[in-house]
Amino acid sequence: MRKTHLLPYPLVLVLTSLVFFYIAGSQGFDFNYPLRYEGDAIESLAHAKSVLRNDFQSSWYAPYSFDGYHPSKIVFVSIYQLLLKIIGLFTGGDLAKTVNIYYFVTFLLSSLSALYVMSCCGIAYPVGISLALLYSFLPFHFFRNIHYLQFSSYYLVPLLTLVLQWIWSDGHIFFRPDTDIIKLNLFGFKAVFSFILIVILGPITSYYAFFFIFLCCVAGLSAALSIKKMTPLLTVVILLAMTYLSVYKLGIPYRLNKVFHPEKIQNSEMVVSNWPITGIGGPEILGLKLVQLLLPVADHRIEIFKAATDGYNKFLTVNENMSASLGVIGSAGFMVLLGILLVPGNKKKLFQQLAVLNISSFLLATIGGLSSVIHILAIGFLGRSSLLAQTRAYNRISVFIAFFSLLCIGLIITKYIPVRGKKGWVISYAISLVILVFGLYDQITPGFIGLFQQDNHLKESYASDKAFITDIESQLQKNANVFQLPFVVHHFEWPKGLGYYTESLKPYLHSKNLQWTYGGDKDSKQERWYRAVSSLGPQKMLHQLAITDFSVIYIDRRGFEDNGVKLEKSLIELTGMKPIVSMDKRCVFFNITKYVRKLLNDMETKSGETQEAPKF
Repeated sequence: MRKTHLLPYPLVLVLTSLVFFYIAGSQGFDFNYPLRYEGDAIESLAHAKSVLRNDFQSSWYAPYSFDGYHPSKIVFVSIYQLLLKIIGLFTGGDLAKTVNIYYFVTFLLSSLSALYVMSCCGIAYPVGISLALLYSFLPFHFFRNIHYLQFSSYYLVPLLTLVLQWIWSDGHIFFRPDTDIIKLNLFGFKAVFSFILIVILGPITSYYAFFFIFLCCVAGLSAALSIKKMTPLLTVVILLAMTYLSVYKLGIPYRLNKVFHPEKIQNSEMVVSNWPITGIGGPEILGLKLVQLLLPVADHRIEIFKAATDGYNKFLTVNENMSASLGVIGSAGFMVLLGILLVPGNKKKLFQQLAVLNISSFLLATIGGLSSVIHILAIGFLGRSSLLAQTRAYNRISVFIAFFSLLCIGLIITKYIPVRGKKGWVISYAISLVILVFGLYDQITPGFIGLFQQDNHLKESYASDKAFITDIESQLQKNANVFQLPFVVHHFEWPKGLGYYTESLKPYLHSKNLQWTYGGDKDSKQERWYRAVSSLGPQKMLHQLAITDFSVIYIDRRGFEDNGVKLEKSLIELTGMKPIVSMDKRCVFFNITKYVRKLLNDMETKSGETQEAPKF
């Protein structure tokens, strides 16, 4: 076993930090404001907020709750959630600071895990450090940003690759290797390592877990055919079961509670539905293309590279899959791995394994490839709402392909260029420096650097929302229900003026204990209730809100053609209350607590008892 040197690990952390803060500092990046405050970034921020607030989205769906997935019922916690919690302790729970620091930490962990695995594969440390930094600063990392924070968390991919290599080496992760009889060995280093890794993987993103499952099957089948033993296949079965439980472990407590405590679970079914978010052919739109792996990064510094990529990106099938670019060095490794498949009887075992994993990943993810076959079969046998049928963005496997490719380059340098001895170390450092400087120059374009720029509009909007929600919360009791207008449906429906459905999640980002209507899943009971009440006239709407225990009406003026003028006028006349307006004049807040109390008293006087809310 190779001797482990500790110095390279703090060194790679220092280098990663220097590169990150050089990029961020050049744009005046301020950790007090989120890197992005629009689109899907708001949903990522909301998920992070739910971890910090420990409500796990249960405050998104007033007047219903989301008891089935409450964190007290979760047995395991992902590393994503754990890191957010730890960082939150040092930031005082400040959302922007916590998420920004976590995003920085994803770079550090990606470098660390990549260097560790490269070291395990025998790659010289100087070369490994350079390649680890290139892996950390992939174009994918910048494209995903905090818009898709869970996909920026690809730091476990190198460690998953190590498990795949173990399957291929002898298949004895969970079995004793020193006997012909199959005997379990569940407490060895490899078994414990694999168990912990998979447990913390699932809740980050089911995409990476699914890609790992697929590659496990490839590695296990190939290993079993190669050594003519069953242990690799049995190892894969155990890994598949563990991964499945990891991905779905949030559902296990829910199902158990549904059996033993159905009265606590019924509300969860009111906010969640199985309505599909994508139609037939999703993988054809968000699949991977060979040309996008090999093309230079968008907005490249070298004009001829920039022109080539910009010219291609005019095609309609270019979307998030443009983030799959491997860079020049990664592309070289990718092509070498393809070439290895053409060499008959190749005895370089690790090269051959990487080549098979590489081509298998590509065949799965490419447009019209195995992903399309899986998609069609899943729709036919499992239904359009099944998780497998809804898996569509196969281009995200590019982080696996990138690591295979960079690992290949490291193995080539270590094996075929003398990097040992005194002269070898000089050559090693020289090669590493060239790789690092050229690779970063190639991968980090001015466009990516510009992503760290937070304009005045972002800062003013964030500060205005934060002050506004803080003011609202100071006037209300803990856990008060807030009715939001305009009406939205998660993923599916929102007024044109609002821009995007996630705009309705912004108030939640800044609150500590309020309950918001936001918008349940399409065709859920909460969505039908919310739609029905929102469509009522002001007087009837106030009546329904009173009997369902709402204290506040929150209006985003952008969601109305008249900027909400008519609605606000009616509410002022009916309640006699003047609204509080946000600093940017975008949102208004009606505290209807006194009106509700008076209305309920009048209703009790007339009928002798408070009416129940109608069911929609």
